Amino acid sequence: MNPQARGSLVRLAKQWGSERLAKYATEIAASMVASVTDNAGDAKKRIAAASDLISLDPSNEGAIS
Repeated sequence: MNPQARGSLVRLAKQWGSERLAKYATEIAASMVASVTDNAGDAKKRIAAASDLISLDPSNEGAIS
């Protein structure tokens, strides 16, 4: 499962009150950061990863800096 799909799954689980998948949030975020910072990567994919990273944890100021 790609990082964006996993991020969506974790967000959904959090909304339902489940913390079982929350432990994967750090791993998923790291994967998204890697995609965003890959200067050789496709711009559309990098933008999508940045958007997904912010959506994963909107309260994380580090995700938007």
